[in-house]
Amino acid sequence: MSTRGRIVTVLELDREALTRCIDACDTLAGDMEALLVRARTELAPDNMGFGEGHLPSAAALTEKIRVNATAAIATLDANRTRALDMRAEFAKALAAYDEQESMTAGSVAAVSADIS
Repeated sequence: MSTRGRIVTVLELDREALTRCIDACDTLAGDMEALLVRARTELAPDNMGFGEGHLPSAAALTEKIRVNATAAIATLDANRTRALDMRAEFAKALAAYDEQESMTAGSVAAVSADIS
C-alpha cells in the first residue's frame, strides 16, 4: 500500500483477546457477586455476639464494624457493577467489529464479482 506522504492508521482488533476480556469480566463479576453474598452474611449479621444489646461499648463497637462492613459491601458491589459495565463495552466492540467485518467481506465479494 502506497501512502504517498499520507499517514495511514490501521485499526487491528484481536478477536480472541477481546473474547478473553469478556470472559474475564464475567469471571470477575461472578466472583464479586459471590463475595457480596458472603459479605452480607458474614460481615453484617443481626447479632455479632458482643453483648451489644446490653453494653453501650459493645453497641458502639458493633456500629463501627457495621459501618466498615457496609463500606466493604459497597466496594464489592461497585467492582461487580464495573466488571459488568466493562463486559458490556467489550461485547459492543466485538459486535461492531463483527458487523464491520461482515460488511467489508460483503463489499469485497461484490467488487470481486464485478471484476470477474
